[in-house]
Amino acid sequence: MQATQPVYEDYRDSLVVFADILGMEREIRAIANEQSFRIVATVLGLLRGQAESWCSMDGTLQDFRATAVSDSLIIPMPWRSKGAAVALIEAMSDLQYGMLLNAGRLLRGYLTRGRLHHKGEAIFGEGYVRAYQGEQGLKSGPP
Repeated sequence: MQATQPVYEDYRDSLVVFADILGMEREIRAIANEQSFRIVATVLGLLRGQAESWCSMDGTLQDFRATAVSDSLIIPMPWRSKGAAVALIEAMSDLQYGMLLNAGRLLRGYLTRGRLHHKGEAIFGEGYVRAYQGEQGLKSGPP
């Protein structure tokens, strides 16, 4: 099967969040048995489940896409209005509380705006780079 080449028309002005589950890298590195594997898998499963549920939403977040990669979540949404930005911030707040209540974990993330391509498994662009670098710059700060 041949992969579809990205097209410039899909390189859009977008809001982009890069969020990371605090402490998960340490837990992933420390997997030593089935029990520790299941704990990590359960937490990451919650993150993945949220990403999948958002992808099927209607309304303000209908073009919302979320990709879970290891202990991180990349969330781009085409820029439309300030209202869409508020909806994205609210969705991230809900995710933060859900991860805290259901898994005892906090997220640290960064929201920015920039051009981005996100179709299928491919994600790249200035928006992604800015969001990733912004989150990395917050490593010594609070969630």
